[in-house]
Amino acid sequence: MQLTQAKVGEMQQYEIGQHIIPYRDIEHPDGVVRVEYYDDADFDNPSAFTKFRSRLATLQQAGGEIAQWKTIVFETMTSMELASRMFQVKIMNPMTKFAKGEDTRQWFSASTDDCEEILVYGCKGMYTNLVLNCHIDERRNEVSGEILRGPMAPGRVSKRSELGATWQEQYHVYTMRNGTTGVREHLLQTANDGQWVATSQIGAPDPCFPHYESLWVNWQGVRPFVHCFTYGDAGTGKSTFAATWPKPMLVIMFDGPGKDIPFWKTMTF
Repeated sequence: MQLTQAKVGEMQQYEIGQHIIPYRDIEHPDGVVRVEYYDDADFDNPSAFTKFRSRLATLQQAGGEIAQWKTIVFETMTSMELASRMFQVKIMNPMTKFAKGEDTRQWFSASTDDCEEILVYGCKGMYTNLVLNCHIDERRNEVSGEILRGPMAPGRVSKRSELGATWQEQYHVYTMRNGTTGVREHLLQTANDGQWVATSQIGAPDPCFPHYESLWVNWQGVRPFVHCFTYGDAGTGKSTFAATWPKPMLVIMFDGPGKDIPFWKTMTF
């Protein structure tokens, strides 16, 4: 798909096989942000996840489109997993309302397979900046009893720390009230403190302001592309942080209406 100029707010669409994918192009001073919408208005016949798989295939075709995008954002892990699971529930492996004794774990197993295949295995071959936004998961240390918090991911993707093994930059997004001014500030945690999972291979300050440029203050020379997941509570600024990354940007939007608003804003540093 070639980048085209369009009016801000104008809904467009393109076809991939039998699938129609709606999108909007948002003009920023440093490049376009394309937000593609993967939702299921007909929730008895869900197709969002199959559209997504077809879209990934077009991105990575030989000599393909992925080189156009400096950043690709997945918004969010939670909604992506749900789209995969609903496809299993309604289409691939339905269970009638009269059935008894059915094991619903089969649906969660399938959605875990999908997320593992794409986000753990497949994304390793995507040579551009990637940002994956997640919610918070809590696990208890069996020895100390302490709670360790990290990104919410299905099944073994979380339990085996597969995201941590394949995504180099791992940030906790949070807010804290400034003790001097009383103003609530948005921050990124980039180092593990034994309670929150976080790490940085590029030496991002801990903590730092949640902006792409803030990540590189300790780095000299050419900036490599990075694969980054962020996680945090609602309202802490995960999407706002993602919107500061280099453009042109492609946003894979599984979340609902209104969650795309941070990408409509012109970000300044």
